[in-house]
Amino acid sequence: ANTELQLPVSGRAGIPAGAEAAVVNVTVVNPRANGYVQAYRCGSAANVVTVVNHASGTTRGGMGVVALDSAGSLCLKASQPVIVIVDAWGYFPADSSVVPQVIPGLVETRPPGIRLKARSSLPVPIHSIPQLSGARSVVLNITSAAAVANGFVTAYPCGTLRPAAATLN
Repeated sequence: ANTELQLPVSGRAGIPAGAEAAVVNVTVVNPRANGYVQAYRCGSAANVVTVVNHASGTTRGGMGVVALDSAGSLCLKASQPVIVIVDAWGYFPADSSVVPQVIPGLVETRPPGIRLKARSSLPVPIHSIPQLSGARSVVLNITSAAAVANGFVTAYPCGTLRPAAATLN
């Protein structure tokens, strides 16, 4: 727990040397305690954003875009001893305009916030965040906490019809 695992990514799963960032899914398998896993650029401080939160005895995964260090590695840090599986889904090449940002708490609906009601929408003012003011698209990590029933969350552009696909189940 709280030890850093350096994971070489470049040269594996089709991710070339020099890639700026990797799109990864981190799965925690049957942990013995509640906790979380962080994924971040090696050599930088572990950020406050988790890629997956887990409960004891549950297998859960979470996806993130993680900046790679100059050697093409990313680092993982777990709050509890866990078994992890990391799948690569893609990458951003070095000449891309991806700018990895860590902006924790962009939206928070846990108390003292407001609970998002079923079948309702919550506009997220992306362009009001200084680091995102010129962004044409964003990659978000959406987490559900303390749900009162089974359901799903869908992220989509404001002013458009909600698609049938869920972002989070």
